Amino acid sequence: MILKWALRDVLRSWRLSLFFVFNMSLGLTGTLSIEAFKESLQSFLRDNAKNILSADLTVSARRNLTEKELLLTRQIIKTASPQHKESLVYEFFSMAGTGQGSSYFSTLVEVKAIDSSYPFYGTLTLESGEIITSESPKSIMQGPFVWAYPELKHSMGLKKNDEITLGNLKLRVNDFVREDTTQTFRSSSMAPKIYIDRTLLKDSGLMQYGSTFNESFLYKIEANDPKAEIDEAQLTSLQKDLQQALTDPTVQINTAKTAGEDSGRQLKYLSDFWV
Repeated sequence: MILKWALRDVLRSWRLSLFFVFNMSLGLTGTLSIEAFKESLQSFLRDNAKNILSADLTVSARRNLTEKELLLTRQIIKTASPQHKESLVYEFFSMAGTGQGSSYFSTLVEVKAIDSSYPFYGTLTLESGEIITSESPKSIMQGPFVWAYPELKHSMGLKKNDEITLGNLKLRVNDFVREDTTQTFRSSSMAPKIYIDRTLLKDSGLMQYGSTFNESFLYKIEANDPKAEIDEAQLTSLQKDLQQALTDPTVQINTAKTAGEDSGRQLKYLSDFWV
């Protein structure tokens, strides 16, 4: 009897019933699509965490590490891995400009100041076809050059060999980045990225008292036995030793695993927000 009444009501208001079913189907499809996308991206972050971190372990802060903190860090890491490698990277936002006089145009960029060892893992592929790894030569180390994300071609009208202003620096576009495996979703929407030689920061005027930046010491941890590899348990133990020595909570110590988990948590927050 109940089914008969329900069927009668559906037939009487078939347009409303069809609209209701359509909306339910659309909502369910959207939810399932978002969940599938989230799982796919989380899987990508897990599989590529080391490339994204560009190291086995990082020690970073939104300030310069003190001499004591850096000494403790290096002592602990040297004890665990005498053959380790170190790289120092700075990241911050700044305004970059091009042109002169009334045609001068500026935009926000994310600056990544690197050294010759970056990146220990992952690659940068330039539009010229050059693939940048830890061991490869880096053309931006050969002068006041910059590698720029291709978005700046459109927003600033840049092309190869054009000059841009960054603080007190005059930099020439050496190449454009076609693919960056060290990039995550966290800052991709904030501003296009540019890469510069870290040694240029001293004369840039951008690293002054009160400046906001992130200083990161990247480490490639080598096993004492050349034929062996450092496993996650050893990296976790090294991370805990550093956390006990560096008690300031503003100092972040990450392995590929914890960095991937952090990105995963941010992804979950964003997906839950939109759902």
